[in-house]
Amino acid sequence: MTEEQTYPIAGPGVCPKCGHKERIGQGLIDQLKQNGNIDNDAFPNGLAWSVPLHDQNKPIMVSPLSIIKPKIPVLSICFDVCANPDCLYLYITKVNFTWEEINIQMPPPQMPPQGPNLRDFFPHLKG
Repeated sequence: MTEEQTYPIAGPGVCPKCGHKERIGQGLIDQLKQNGNIDNDAFPNGLAWSVPLHDQNKPIMVSPLSIIKPKIPVLSICFDVCANPDCLYLYITKVNFTWEEINIQMPPPQMPPQGPNLRDFFPHLKG
C-alpha cells in the first residue's frame, strides 16, 4: 500500500543540471512586473501548465438555484528554463494538485413574450 501524496511538491531551487540559480521565465515575469506590464499578483508560481483532470465526456451537473460553484481536479506543473546560456535546461519547479471552482455560464432567464401596448389601441390612455 502506498502513502497518499501531499501537495505541493517543490522542485529544485536551482537548475538540477548545472546548479545555476537564475531562470529565464521567472526573470521575464519579474521584469514585466517591475515595468508595470503585468500585475504583481500575476504568475505567483512562475510559468505553469494546468491540466483539468475532468472527463470532458461527462457533464457537470449544476442546479440553477445552487450558490455553490462546482469544483474540478486540476494538476499544475510549474516549470522554467535555466538562464545559463550553456545549459538552457527545462525543469519542473513545482507540482501541485488542487480542486478549483469553475464558472458555468447560466443562460439568461427567459422573459415571457410581451403583448401589444394597449396605449397604441386606446389613444386616450396616452399621457
